[in-house]
Amino acid sequence: MKLTIGLLPFYLKLYDDTVPSMRESIESFYLKIAESFQSKGITVKTAQVCRLEHEFREAIDSFSKENVQAIVTLHLAYSPSLESINPLLNTDTPLIILNTTPDFSFGPTRKPERISFNHGIHGVQDMCSMLVRNNRQFYIESGHWEQSNVLGRVINRIRGIAAAKSFKGSKIGILGEPFAGMGDFQVAQSVLEEEYGIKTIRFPNEQGFLPQKENRSIENEIAYYSTFADISGVPKDIMTANAVTTQLLRSWADKESLDGFTCNFLSISTKSFIKRVPFLFAAVGMYEGIGYAGEGDILTAALVSSLLKLNPETTFTEIFCPDWENDQLFLSHMGEINPRICPGTAKMEAKEYHFSDALPPVYSTGQCMQGDALLVNLIPLSPKSFRLILCPVKVIGSDKTGFSSSVHGWIQSPLPISEFLTEYSKLGGTHHSGLIYDEQVETLETFGEQLGWDVRVIE
Repeated sequence: MKLTIGLLPFYLKLYDDTVPSMRESIESFYLKIAESFQSKGITVKTAQVCRLEHEFREAIDSFSKENVQAIVTLHLAYSPSLESINPLLNTDTPLIILNTTPDFSFGPTRKPERISFNHGIHGVQDMCSMLVRNNRQFYIESGHWEQSNVLGRVINRIRGIAAAKSFKGSKIGILGEPFAGMGDFQVAQSVLEEEYGIKTIRFPNEQGFLPQKENRSIENEIAYYSTFADISGVPKDIMTANAVTTQLLRSWADKESLDGFTCNFLSISTKSFIKRVPFLFAAVGMYEGIGYAGEGDILTAALVSSLLKLNPETTFTEIFCPDWENDQLFLSHMGEINPRICPGTAKMEAKEYHFSDALPPVYSTGQCMQGDALLVNLIPLSPKSFRLILCPVKVIGSDKTGFSSSVHGWIQSPLPISEFLTEYSKLGGTHHSGLIYDEQVETLETFGEQLGWDVRVIE
């Protein structure tokens, strides 16, 4: 995910008029902050140091033309808020305040002449007070730019903003209809398109569908799977047939530029055009960055798509069973897991399928790797209102398990599971979620807030 910011420098014209020698050090610090962001993989658009309203307006206009994902402000000294407030109110670009100063120490032995270089924080106070008064959303992260993680926290905010932008306008493919009677994730497709520009693309379930030509043979396709999964136990004929289905669905995804897809397994039978439940494509798709959710869940497929753009170590999952004795929760699903989150390699298996007369699928199975993760759940509260639940969890692994031929994993929540399960359902949590590794809560909080959701953290 490419991240681009406009770094907006604040300053005071009075200092140019009275102490012009300050400018060299001031501009040097501005460029040092820009270089620090660039060293962390952020594309930075810079501007001339801004002192007066027209300078702020011109800088912000230039950032808009550059299509930056966020404006990051940097007070190089005190800057009176009425010079910047109108340009800031007249842009919809998300705003992040980097509240920092050049010097780490400012104790009794500091020289008084350093005040002018380090008093930007009360310009921040002036400006933020006006932003609050005008109900302008912003984020603020404070700390020394070099001796704290403040730049990392700003980047977390930028990533959350970028993820929110990726959610808007996403295209989700669907096979069949959403699972009848399964109400928690269902939301009208018209609402998703109206509110977020999400388009639902139905698979052309007819014999006339002509796939695009794949750039690799079936043999090479199967060899590709072996680079990230153990396929040794799958009979060749079953693997070949499922690889053909996977190439067909990938061709559809490429043709429609899909960001994600969902499938109701009950819609797949020998009478449908796709005759094998596409567990294999679900796994391969997530491995390649295509969002997925089961049972025709368009909303969660779009959510997982955005999470995958943030971090490829993401998967669709469900909380299946409580382990009361060990105070942990069992995660699973029928036969879909992102191979990237499996320790070592995932395993592809051919097992019996009992839910329809569909032809034998290939299941993707494996254990969720150990580590810190976030359980992420998106809930429709009303036709146009949504809630995002975030829960930091520890994923627990086991070498001794009878679930080796299933999708499996265990999580420990910050609360005892009896309290977690109660709180989760009081908040309306659904049974479909995303699991994303090594992400900060503030990134996903920003993601939800940018989309106007009610964000709740269970911790």
